Amino acid sequence: MILIAESGSTKCDWVLLDSKGIVKLTTTTLGLNPAVLPQEEILKIINSNNKLTQLFNTVESLDFYGAGCGTEIPRLNLKKLLKDLFLNAKVQVQEDLMAAVYSVTTEPAIVCILGTGSNSCFFDGENVYNASPSLGFILMDESSGNYYGKQLIRDYYYNNMPWEIALKFENEFNIITDDIKINVY
Repeated sequence: MILIAESGSTKCDWVLLDSKGIVKLTTTTLGLNPAVLPQEEILKIINSNNKLTQLFNTVESLDFYGAGCGTEIPRLNLKKLLKDLFLNAKVQVQEDLMAAVYSVTTEPAIVCILGTGSNSCFFDGENVYNASPSLGFILMDESSGNYYGKQLIRDYYYNNMPWEIALKFENEFNIITDDIKINVY
């Protein structure tokens, strides 16, 4: 059995395939970004999913693609944790950008992720090349949902938002300053 996981910081999708590539199971957990979540939290999230815990002894190959896995120490920590859980599996952990590449092409191309976070690369058909390193959502990720969300909140509080949109924004979202700060930090 082959288990493939694709994780952002928000959610992680898991797909179990048999040896013929037929989907046997799908499940979703919270996101497992090893650059921002402590090992104990990642373990708790995985162990809370009964579909995954039932696979600990049956998976032969686990390919995990995730946000935060482009940094060596978090990637290696997650790989060890997954090896300790999926006892019979050959485990690979790679950054989420590789999943994006594998999902769209085998030919040379520019591949981008635009979601909660953002990233891009050039794929030459074999290797991935980044024009600049990703420094994460706090410092980079222009064009991501995170980036535009921050711009909206800033425009609201700096009174740069047209009043009609500001009124809709107030009615639709929790704009209490303390709540925003607690959620950010």
